[in-house]
Amino acid sequence: MTHSAPAASRPLVTAVLVVHDGARWLPRLLETLTAQRSLPDRIVVVDTGSTDDSRRLLESTLGPRAIVSADRGLAFGDAVRLGLEHLPPDGHDPAGEWLWILHDDCQLESDTLHHLLASVQADPKLSIVGPKVREWPRRKRLLEVGLTVSGTARRVTGVDSGEYDQGQHDEVSTRLAVASVGMLVRREAWDRLGGFDPDLRLFGEDVDFGWRAARAGLRTAVCSQAVVYHAEASARGQRAIEAVRGRPHRLAREHALYTVLVNSPAWKLPWLWLRLTVGSVLRALGLVLVKAPGAAADELVALLATWVKPMRLLRGRVRRRRAHRVPHSAVRPLLAPWWAPYRQAVDLVGQVVAEAVAAVSERTRRTARGAETGPVADEAQNLTAQPGMVTWLLGRPMALVAIGLAVLSLFGGVDVVGPGLLRGGALLPAAPGAADWWSLYGETWHPVSTGSDLPAPPYVAVLGGLATVLLGKAWLVVDLLIGFSVPLTALAAYALTRRLVRSTPVAIWAAVSYALLPVLTGAVSQGRLGTVVATMVAPLAARGLISTVRGSDQQRRWRAAVGAGLVLAVLTAFVPVALGIVAIVAIGVWLLLTEPSSERAWELPARLLVALVVPVVLLMPWLLELGTELSAWFGGEAGYGEQVAADPASRGDLLMGRPGGVGDAPGWVTVGLVLAALAALVRTDRRRGAVLCWLVAVGGLVGVLLAQRQDTWPGFALITVYGALVCAAALAGDGLMQRLTGVSFSWRQPVIAGVAGVAGLVPVASLAWWLLADPETLVERRAPVDFPVFMADLQQTPEAPRTLIIEGGTESPQAHLSREAGMFIGHDDVIPEPPEELLELVARLTSDPSAEDVRMLADHGVGFILLRSSDPVTVSAIDSGPGLTRAGAQSRASTAWRLDVAAGSVRIVEGNGLDGGSGAVLPSSTGAVHAELPEGKGERSLVVGEREDPGWRATLDGDGLTPVTVDGWGQGFQLPEGSTGELVVEHDSARGRWLAGQMLVLVLVVLMCLPGRRVSRGAL
Repeated sequence: MTHSAPAASRPLVTAVLVVHDGARWLPRLLETLTAQRSLPDRIVVVDTGSTDDSRRLLESTLGPRAIVSADRGLAFGDAVRLGLEHLPPDGHDPAGEWLWILHDDCQLESDTLHHLLASVQADPKLSIVGPKVREWPRRKRLLEVGLTVSGTARRVTGVDSGEYDQGQHDEVSTRLAVASVGMLVRREAWDRLGGFDPDLRLFGEDVDFGWRAARAGLRTAVCSQAVVYHAEASARGQRAIEAVRGRPHRLAREHALYTVLVNSPAWKLPWLWLRLTVGSVLRALGLVLVKAPGAAADELVALLATWVKPMRLLRGRVRRRRAHRVPHSAVRPLLAPWWAPYRQAVDLVGQVVAEAVAAVSERTRRTARGAETGPVADEAQNLTAQPGMVTWLLGRPMALVAIGLAVLSLFGGVDVVGPGLLRGGALLPAAPGAADWWSLYGETWHPVSTGSDLPAPPYVAVLGGLATVLLGKAWLVVDLLIGFSVPLTALAAYALTRRLVRSTPVAIWAAVSYALLPVLTGAVSQGRLGTVVATMVAPLAARGLISTVRGSDQQRRWRAAVGAGLVLAVLTAFVPVALGIVAIVAIGVWLLLTEPSSERAWELPARLLVALVVPVVLLMPWLLELGTELSAWFGGEAGYGEQVAADPASRGDLLMGRPGGVGDAPGWVTVGLVLAALAALVRTDRRRGAVLCWLVAVGGLVGVLLAQRQDTWPGFALITVYGALVCAAALAGDGLMQRLTGVSFSWRQPVIAGVAGVAGLVPVASLAWWLLADPETLVERRAPVDFPVFMADLQQTPEAPRTLIIEGGTESPQAHLSREAGMFIGHDDVIPEPPEELLELVARLTSDPSAEDVRMLADHGVGFILLRSSDPVTVSAIDSGPGLTRAGAQSRASTAWRLDVAAGSVRIVEGNGLDGGSGAVLPSSTGAVHAELPEGKGERSLVVGEREDPGWRATLDGDGLTPVTVDGWGQGFQLPEGSTGELVVEHDSARGRWLAGQMLVLVLVVLMCLPGRRVSRGAL
C-alpha cells in the first residue's frame, strides 16, 4: 500500500509490519502509524496465520492489498523477506530506499519516523538507525537504547533494569546493534547482509544483524529522540509462538550463544567455549538460588542445544566470512566491556533483594494496618500504626503464656541458672563451643576413648548450627533446650494447634497440655536430649505433613512436602525411630484419604513419599550405621541413655503416658486428655480429623509396644500417642459452645461439661505438679570434667597424654580413655566399645600390674590413671605397679597415678615393635602428625596410640610406611632403619565426600522449600 510519494528532501521509506495474533496491540499501533508526522511511502504487512481479529483490523485500516498471508510457523526474518518480495515494482532506486521494520506489539510516537529520517539525513554514513525503546504499557521505563553483547553472551541494553527515561540518553550515538522493533535500515545494506539470519527464527536476530553489519564496515546508531513503546509479547509469554518451539528464555539464550560463537574470531573459540560453558552452569546455579528453576533449566538446555549443533555454527561462520570487510578489532570497541556480566549479576541480586524487602514491607503494612473507621485527614492517610509492646502482647495471648512458662521454668525442673554446665543422667556436657560440634561432625576420626571412625550423628550439625546462631555459645543451646523446654515446646505446639482449630483459647490449652506431658518432664529430669528436642520438633513436622495433605494449592502442597521432609530429617536426627512411626502413619493417611477412582490419586502418596525420602537422603550414611536392628533405632536417640538406670514402666503406666524413670508426672494428669480425645469421635463435624488423630495415636502405640519389647526408652513413641490425643481433644473442644447453643437440654450437656471440666484441668494439674512436687532430677550443674584440673590442662599440650579412667573394683573393672576436654554431647554416639585387650590390661592393672602393662599403657598415649573407687584392694594393687606414682591427693571418691615414662598420643619406640622400650614423643592432634622424624639407630616403630583402622596413612618424605598392629588393637607403622625426614600421619575416609554431597542436597532442599519467583526478562 502506498501512502505518499517520497518527498524530494527525504529518501523512500518502506514499512514492513509482521503480525501474529496481535489484535490486542494493533489498534494503538495502526493509529500511531497512520498519524506519523512523516508517513512511510509504502506499507506491507505480513500476517503469519493470525487466528484472532488481526486480519479484520488490518484490512479496515490499510486495505487487503497491503496484507501478505503466511504460515503460522514462519520465522520473523523470513516474514520480512516475504513482505519485500511481494512489493510491486515502482521504479524507485533500491540504493535510496530505507526499510522500517515494525512489530505488531509496539506503539509509536507521532514523530518517531521523522526523527529517524532526520538522523540519517544528518549523517549519510549511517546504514542502520534505531529508536529508543520504552516499555508498554509502563511508558516511562526504558527497555533499550541500542544493543551490544557481553563476553558471556548476555544482551546488554544500555540501560539499568527498571530505569526511567529522563532524557539522559537523548543523543545520536554509534552502537553495535539496535532493536529490530522500529529499526530503519538501508535496503542496500539489508540485501547485502541477506537480512536476518535464518537460523535465528525469533529472538536475538537484531544483535547478530548489527554485528554482521559492523564487520561489513557499516555503521549503526541509535536516535534517542525517536521513541517506540514495546510490549515484548512473545518474550513475556503473552501469546503463543509457533515459529520456534521452546520457552522464550531458552530460545533467547541459545540464540545469544550462537551469535557470539559465529561472529567471534576463530582464535578465541576455545576460550569462548570454556567461558560460556562454565558461565552458563554457574548462572544456572545462581538462578536456582533465587528460586527460578525454570530459567536455570533453560540455561542448561540452551547450552546443550548449542553443543550438539556444531555444523550449524560452522555454516554460520562460513556465511559471515564472505561479508567481512573490516577486522574484528574494529568491532571490539562496540562490544560490552569485560565487567558488564558482573554488573548484570549484581543487578540481578539487587533485584532479588529489593523484591524480598518489598514483600516483607508489604506484609508488615498489611499486619499493621488497622480497620478502616472512616474518612481521615490527608496528612494522616499514610501513617502506619506502631503499637507498643504491651499492645502487641495483649494481641498475642500465646506470647504471654510462653513468657509466663519461661518465668516458671526458673522454679520448676532443672537449675536453669548457676555455675557449671547442665549434665547428668543421659545428658553429657555441652561442647566448649560451636566449632567443637562442627569439628566433631566433619571429622573422619573421633578422639574419643581408643578412637572411632563412626559417622557423627546428624543432630550434632543441628546443635552446631544453633550454637553458631548464638555466637558460638554451645552451653546456651543446652540451657535453652533443657531448661526452657516447656515454653519452647508450647510455642511449637501452638503453631500446630492454631492450624487445627479456630478457637484461640482451645489452641493455647492444647499447646500447654502438650508441653507438660509426663514424658517431657521425665525426659528433662533424665537428661534425654533426643526426646526433649523431638517433643519440640514433632508439632512442626505434623504441621508440615498437614500442609502436604491439604495445602491451598498444588504447588504449595509439593513445597510443603519438601519442607516436612526437612523438619522430619531434624526430628529423625534426634530420634531415629520417628522416621518409622511417621512412615506407618503416612501409609494410614494414604489409605484413608486417597480416592482410587480419582485421576490424581497418585499425588498424595507421591507427596508423602517425598516427605519420607528427603530425610533418608539427608541423613546418609548415618542411617546405614543403624542397620536393621530395632534396638538401634529405638535406642539411637540423642543422649547417653546407657548412663540412666533401667526403670521400666508397666503397661498401665505406658497407657497413661508415663515412660518410667525419675521425673515423670503421675498418670492421673492425662485422664482428661483421653476422655476429651474419645469425645472427639462423637462430633460428626470433627470425626474425620479425630479418626486421623487416633490413627496417629495407634501408630505411636505400636512404637511403644516395640520399645517395651526392646527394653528401650519409649519416649518419642509416647509423644506421638499423646500428641495425637491432644490434637483430637482440641478438635473436640473447638467451637463446642456454639454447637451446643440452641440445642434442647438433655443428658449430653452435663456429660460434655464434665469431660470439658476434667480436660480443662489437665494443664493446671500438670503445672501444679511440675512446680510444687519438686520432682527428682538427674540433671544438675557441674564442672564439665570429673577428673583433676592438672590432668585436663596437660591433655591440652601438644603431647596430649590421655587418662585411663577405671570404675569398679577388682571383680569387674570398667574403663575408658579420656582425652582433650573430655566427652561432650555427640561423643556418646561415636564412642567405641573398649577392645578386649584393653579390658584384659585393666584387669591386670587392678590385680597384679607389671612393667609390661605400664609400658603398654604408655604405648597408647596414657599418662595418667584415675580410679573412681575407694576399694583399698584395688588402690593397693595399682600402687604396687612399677613405673606408677601417685598424682595429687587421694579422696574418698578417686585416686590418681602418673606414669613415670614419657607418654603421649604418638611415640617412637625402639625395636621391631613393639615389644618394650621407650622413645620420643611427637606432637600430634587426634593422632595426626606433621613433624620432623628425629634421627635414630636400628629398627624403630611409630605407635599412633589409636585404634587400628584401614584409614590410617603414614608417609616419610612422601613414601608410605608399612602399618602394623600394636598390642592386638592399636595402630602403628614400621620405620626404616636410620630414617629421618618429614613424617606425616593422617586418617582418610569417604566422610568428606559424603558431607559435600550432603551439603549440596541440603541447599537444594532448602531452596525447594522457599516460595518460587519469576525472574524478569531484563534480569536474564
